[in-house]
Amino acid sequence: MEKPVTIILDDTKREIWTVLNSAKLPATILLPVVTGICSELNVAAQQELTYDRQSYEKFREKEKEEKEQ
Repeated sequence: MEKPVTIILDDTKREIWTVLNSAKLPATILLPVVTGICSELNVAAQQELTYDRQSYEKFREKEKEEKEQ
């Protein structure tokens, strides 16, 4: 059995907190860093969505063409 997504997410959160805590920096210093990372993740997520949507539409078009033949 593969690890469930819920466990993967929880493990990831714990690892992130471990790294943040090990930096031993105050929250006022870490916040801009984490905010910047969140901004980069938002861009990456949007790019991923755009790619997935394009791939899915191409798949649907190809599937439709195959059914018409």
